[in-house]
Amino acid sequence: MAEDISKKTIVVLVILTVIISTLGTLTVLDTIDRSQVSSVPISETSQSTQGQVILNIVESPTPITGQVVLNLRDDVN
Repeated sequence: MAEDISKKTIVVLVILTVIISTLGTLTVLDTIDRSQVSSVPISETSQSTQGQVILNIVESPTPITGQVVLNLRDDVN
């Protein structure tokens, strides 16, 4: 029968997991803080409270890879 993993090894692995998780979280939060978000001012003459969304679902000629592509267009008529 194989030897059991020692308690010291388990403790070290848990501590490393917590440290790596904490560093990853801090990295993500720092990246979010550094990101620059700009808002588009809404003019007082533009009082549009409704819009139109057209969604066309078509069969893809390429195999599905699990990636999503979203294209936004501003077509004002």
